[in-house]
Amino acid sequence: MGTVRSAVKLPPASFTLRHEAISFGILLISLIVHWPVRNVAIAIKFSAPVMPTLGWLVALFTPLDYSRALQWLTFLLICAFPVSVYAFVITLTNRRFAGIASALVSLLPFFSTSRLLSAFFWGDTAHIVSLTFIPLGGVTLIRFLRSGGFRQALVASFMIALVGLTSPFGLFVNFIFLSMVTFSEVVISEGRIKLFRFITVSILGALMSQFWYTLGFVRILLTSDPGRELLTTIGNLIPLSFFLAPILGTAGFLLFEKRPRLQPFFIAGGLVVIFWLFSFAGRLSEGLYISEQGRYQADLSMATSLFAGVIAIAAYRALEIWLGHLLAVRQRFLPALITAVVIGVTASIWLGYNETTQLVANNDQVLGVFTEQIVGIGEIRQQTGLLDKFIGALVSGSTLGALIIASFRFPLRHA
Repeated sequence: MGTVRSAVKLPPASFTLRHEAISFGILLISLIVHWPVRNVAIAIKFSAPVMPTLGWLVALFTPLDYSRALQWLTFLLICAFPVSVYAFVITLTNRRFAGIASALVSLLPFFSTSRLLSAFFWGDTAHIVSLTFIPLGGVTLIRFLRSGGFRQALVASFMIALVGLTSPFGLFVNFIFLSMVTFSEVVISEGRIKLFRFITVSILGALMSQFWYTLGFVRILLTSDPGRELLTTIGNLIPLSFFLAPILGTAGFLLFEKRPRLQPFFIAGGLVVIFWLFSFAGRLSEGLYISEQGRYQADLSMATSLFAGVIAIAAYRALEIWLGHLLAVRQRFLPALITAVVIGVTASIWLGYNETTQLVANNDQVLGVFTEQIVGIGEIRQQTGLLDKFIGALVSGSTLGALIIASFRFPLRHA
């Protein structure tokens, strides 16, 4: 693969002090909003190894026991979700105002409530934790698609594996998210190269995850009740895709081809439409959904948060044009307007603290520590044989080792 110049200018690869300060401020607000749920006791339903492993590591190097370490780790990762949204929108738009708007909207009571209910009261904790990693995976994929680079590919592949090893359902959501990002990049420029890069990191991510998603595990999964439900759903969606895919693909090329400034609208708007359909299509037909529809509410809130940042930057540009002939007023008015908007949204988020407190009070939960359960897909995986697990671990270990060794033999920008 050769190094290719992107039609879109990338923001700096590392955060500046200003970005770090903004990220810290967003995290602080998120901690305040979510603080009432820090001690809610639930049974975390694990079907992937990332959270148990991280909980064990935290317990190993801190005075916390395993249950308490897992509890605080889950709480902090969920609180970090708005920071992940901020990083993705900054990479996509190169505008801090859009990133801040998306992060703050994700903390509004209506949007945060869907994640908190899913994570702390509906037993979908791993899925919600994976949402923190998905936008960061989008950041790494965008950088690799636009500029190439062996180490960029390694990081993007690792993020795909990380999401899949956090939540199998999160892996499905991540596939939708990254596919939308890739398609938007393809219609802008250099489509074949970018599509090849996406396929490459997807394969590498799958190989890294082979120790968990072994061939035997996949075979047993597809013959289980969840697997048969998934196959039935895919079968129901295939005829619909023959109708929708050409329409959406044609519209995407006609509206967004070689228009990088419209890329944020395409990604955010497309994700909103997709997750809205998954959330509410069951009302049209019982076969047009994958898993329970309520699980997509958190994904829809994530997409809506991204779209809010896109709308914010569009409104900002409209004001720039509207006030462009009043340069003196423009320089004074716009910063004041932005400050007022940020203060107003922050005040609304502060009210979210009371909303979260009420949420905890209205649910019949006992405060305490988490209890761990291995359920669903985790139980199915326990049926796989030792040889199958050994082969999977060998494939993953060999892939990761080869990639790490090769990364030191290639320059950072060399594809």
